[in-house]
Amino acid sequence: MTAYATIPIFPLNVAVLPGEFLPLHIFEPHYRELVALCLERKDARGASAFGVSLRTTEVESRGDSAARNPIAASPASVLGIEEIGCTVSIADVIHRFEDGRSLLLGVGERRYRVLETVSCAPFPLARVAFLDELPEEVDPLLKTEAIAAFRHLLDLGGFEVRFPPELDAHLSFQLAATLQLDAGERKELLEALSESKRLTRLLDYMHFRIATFELGTVPDEVLGEWHQGEKH
Repeated sequence: MTAYATIPIFPLNVAVLPGEFLPLHIFEPHYRELVALCLERKDARGASAFGVSLRTTEVESRGDSAARNPIAASPASVLGIEEIGCTVSIADVIHRFEDGRSLLLGVGERRYRVLETVSCAPFPLARVAFLDELPEEVDPLLKTEAIAAFRHLLDLGGFEVRFPPELDAHLSFQLAATLQLDAGERKELLEALSESKRLTRLLDYMHFRIATFELGTVPDEVLGEWHQGEKH
């Protein structure tokens, strides 16, 4: 059964993935209010989640968008964000500055689809539907191939490969969070509701990068910031 919620939305230039750590510097007054609201609304498990949605290139006013094409004017387009996003829970408030700014560490949790804009001020507030994975049995060989490609890519970059003690059902997100994927690639993985589909696409991304490495690409242009281990 689909779950729904009304959550504050933080538009960013990144598509956050479930399980991914997200460091944030909160300095704009309206987003300070967003964080304060989330911390006040902690539930019994200590959760304090808000939505992070990838910004689109254009933000249309509700009037302009509806006048041109009422059917195409989705709530997400009105807010200037992609329709699919991911909730982020505040794992730690690292530091609070005297001027009101703060440094936070968040972690991606659940994917959602924006259904309705509730308000736009002081920050976006939206009604969302949480997305569930499609039922499937992922081929173990697909997982093995993805891990092998990941190890090969990091080895080419001179990085030591250290996997977490346990790889969960969303292996694709764990691997993708470590790689420097562009916004379009991350968006595609975030929107896919099949682990098999995500692993297949991730393999395409990694095979392309492996081929690029072997042609002499600088490692730091391919690998992301959140890698495990140290560069040799």
